[in-house]
Amino acid sequence: MLARTPGWIQNLSHFLTVENMNNTEEQTAVVTFAGKKNVEYIDGAIMLGVSVQKYLPGHPMVALAITAMKAVNKNLLRNAGWSLSIVPNWDKDFCGEDCDQEFLGRWHDSFEKINCFRLPFKRALFLDSDTYIFSSRILELIKNDVPDDHIAMAKDGCKDEFNSGVMFYKPSLDVFANMLKLVEVRQREKILDQES
Repeated sequence: MLARTPGWIQNLSHFLTVENMNNTEEQTAVVTFAGKKNVEYIDGAIMLGVSVQKYLPGHPMVALAITAMKAVNKNLLRNAGWSLSIVPNWDKDFCGEDCDQEFLGRWHDSFEKINCFRLPFKRALFLDSDTYIFSSRILELIKNDVPDDHIAMAKDGCKDEFNSGVMFYKPSLDVFANMLKLVEVRQREKILDQES
């Protein structure tokens, strides 16, 4: 069943499990996307984990990893403080056998990032694995509240787009389902995950 069908989206519209975590509904988690085998994502997540433990101690840390990530890489992430949430590899499921190769070439190792909206937490601070925390002032950010169905993001430098590499939000299955629908109607010239 392709993502172009409402049934595919409906089948995915449930909260994810996170290893070694229960009763997370009142917590604020720090989340990153570690992908499947891209060493840059995995190494970046390890370094990010070090900074999260230093500046946000005690907050749950969740790394999204794509199914079939090698055990050695999963263990590296766990040793850096991350609990894993395993998500499926969607490239063929989303597009089918006739998938747009330009889409897959650019996005196939980051499309699953939107699973961050399926995590069972009250709030989440998503940080791309190429980010790093340099100050305890990050606590000021996560003490804030964010309205339902809103995502706090920073501008992407001097551009008019927002950067999805740092997001503060309330996970929501409705937002997740709507994002999948938006991906379906994307236009080639538009940025998939940083459109304003």
